[in-house]
Amino acid sequence: QANEASYDRSGDISSLRHLNESSILHTLSSRYFGGLVYTFAGPHLVTIAQDQSNPSNYSSQVKSTYKGSRFGDTPPHIYAIAQHAHQDMMASNGDQCIITLGHSNAGKSCNIRHMVVYYAGVATSASSPTGWVMDGKVTSAMDVMSSFTTATTHQCKEATRCVFIYSVDFDRTGQMSALSVQALLLERSRVVHKPPGETNFHVFYQLLYGADPQLRWVVVCNADNPLIHVEEEPNFQQNALKGFAHLQKAFDHLGLNVEERKSVFHILAACLHLGMAGVQKVNGSRYQFAKADSAQKAASLLGVPAERLSKWIFQPSSSGKKNRSMSSASQNGEQQLNGFIISLYVEVFRTVVSFVNRSLSSSHRSQHSILIIDTPGYQGGSDDGRCASYYDLTYNYVQDRLHAHYHGNAFTSHRDRYLQENIDCDVIVPDCDFTRSIDVIGQPPSVGGGKGLLWLLDEEAPMEGATDESFVDRLLMQHQHQPKHSELLMVKRSEHGTHIHIQHQGGLHSVEYDTSGWLDHARFNSTNSSAAQVLQESKNGGERLHGSISGLKLDGGAANMKRSSSFKKSWGASVGAIKSVHSQDGLVDMLRRTQPHFILAVTPNLPQEARGSPNIPIIRHQIQGFQLVDVARMHTQGGYPEHMVFYEFRRHFDVLLRQIASNLPSNSTTVSMLDDQEATEHIVKFVELERSQYRLGNTQIFFRSGSLNALEDRRNAKVADVIIAFQARCRGYIARKKLERKKV
Repeated sequence: QANEASYDRSGDISSLRHLNESSILHTLSSRYFGGLVYTFAGPHLVTIAQDQSNPSNYSSQVKSTYKGSRFGDTPPHIYAIAQHAHQDMMASNGDQCIITLGHSNAGKSCNIRHMVVYYAGVATSASSPTGWVMDGKVTSAMDVMSSFTTATTHQCKEATRCVFIYSVDFDRTGQMSALSVQALLLERSRVVHKPPGETNFHVFYQLLYGADPQLRWVVVCNADNPLIHVEEEPNFQQNALKGFAHLQKAFDHLGLNVEERKSVFHILAACLHLGMAGVQKVNGSRYQFAKADSAQKAASLLGVPAERLSKWIFQPSSSGKKNRSMSSASQNGEQQLNGFIISLYVEVFRTVVSFVNRSLSSSHRSQHSILIIDTPGYQGGSDDGRCASYYDLTYNYVQDRLHAHYHGNAFTSHRDRYLQENIDCDVIVPDCDFTRSIDVIGQPPSVGGGKGLLWLLDEEAPMEGATDESFVDRLLMQHQHQPKHSELLMVKRSEHGTHIHIQHQGGLHSVEYDTSGWLDHARFNSTNSSAAQVLQESKNGGERLHGSISGLKLDGGAANMKRSSSFKKSWGASVGAIKSVHSQDGLVDMLRRTQPHFILAVTPNLPQEARGSPNIPIIRHQIQGFQLVDVARMHTQGGYPEHMVFYEFRRHFDVLLRQIASNLPSNSTTVSMLDDQEATEHIVKFVELERSQYRLGNTQIFFRSGSLNALEDRRNAKVADVIIAFQARCRGYIARKKLERKKV
């Protein structure tokens, strides 16, 4: 109540006169009740998830409003941050990235979808070489990716279980020239082991319930299949039916021919039949299919003899990585079959990604790119007491790495820049150590130091006699002497032997994990390469399908992160749990080469709560995790967030120097002889900018928030005067020439 009523729905929380958690909560709640789900927090965008968004908020008229607009001149919106990134790309002549942060079910993927479609709509023209974007391919690509990577979890009905990197490429004029999609860290185990109460990837249900009569004979499967059985909710089948119709339409827009589409559906159906086939042990040591008819259907769909399929699965050839792989003797039949099914799904997903990139590619040359990062949000345990899984740990680790990047960009980079430029400014960096959360999971081996969980997991996996209990013991031993922060340990044992608690988000988000089976995730499964062999020998188009994806690497995503535009890097081979670490190292390294823009996604309620009235304690917890109070204070009260190099400032505001030249004494140095710093000082004095609004460093000039925009307005007004005067002279010249011709 300390702020005036006019601030209740302020579009930027950094503009509040009294900045604290309560005032921010009040502003966000007031805007949420008014249907305003977007709010600025300085340079960042805060978004609160809604069950159903208003389509009118994303119409063509709204897009045209934000096209070409300056950041801060238009109301908060997802299009504002997209346009801001595009303008910064054109102004700085450098690559940008847009990163979404937040918990699961906060609407991150939905906002990313709006951003990509926005670029396709406003950054292309029908006359440009990339006018193809307007035909719906971008929306279709997003629909396809959603079908193959989205599942229902206890936290979200449409949870993304994969990390996506959308690379939006632009030419020299700022027109969109191409779009590419990269995928990594897919939750492969969900294909064969979905947690209770959750679903498999949606594409299986779409195929099961939405297949037309011509395709239905291929599936010939029912909902009792162990891979997809789920307690159906109301409208479950209807939603799956609509999803399959959207998938078919998307395939049409992306240009998949009949054979390609048929191959994709055949492999998906084969996965279902293999799951139905099951495993049984014969002669004491040999495994075979429990249901020969289901195995025969799968073999027919894959285009190989049933006997050969059984041999590939239950008698795989050695991969040559004996130190890492589990031998056929140590693997039971169920593990071998599950590994093969997972491998099949990975292969078909690689195929779909390649089809999407093929359709969205362009021969037009790209100059710069905007990377848009879509990651699963913070995961936690379920309401029934079930603990988080291995992949939940992986996705939480991704969020921790991105939060550390956000913290460094919001606070540490400003402090370091002030020190480097000798700017007298008191910068208070929040006491939130993200490195400790990160080190517990991914700290690499060092002399005399500990090792992260994933590195220990990778070491324990090939050891004979290693168990889940021994892995937990070794992990706790490595981190038992960790420094304490407010008596908070980053990792500790739970009441159960194989359960551990890990603190994420700098100690604000505690998650209990069940480490049972994690060693299996880290072991190389020798049947993984068998699926590729099956597709190569397939007589039903599998060979052509496999040929279209050769060279792609989905596991870990390292090789798949090679980009055809701005970022190129060679990646070393890695196996086991370390794949995840290397993938995320590559992702963070890629982001450090760009100028970041952050979207802070907030979920207003717990998963089991109905959307409506926001849960204030839940929102408060997320505000603390995003450090919104400190971010807002840094932007308006405690620093100079806007800065320009002297040379760039002089070049950009050169039009004002012409007026300065006429005011200089006759015996003074001419404007052309001034160095960049002197010219900068003359400009800010000429426009009578208050000293409190700027600071001069060694090589840059720094501004308070909003001061640079005011200076831009002054420049634009002068440029307009010059153009008007030039036009007047041109019109006068033309008029005089016409008059001379009439006299003759």
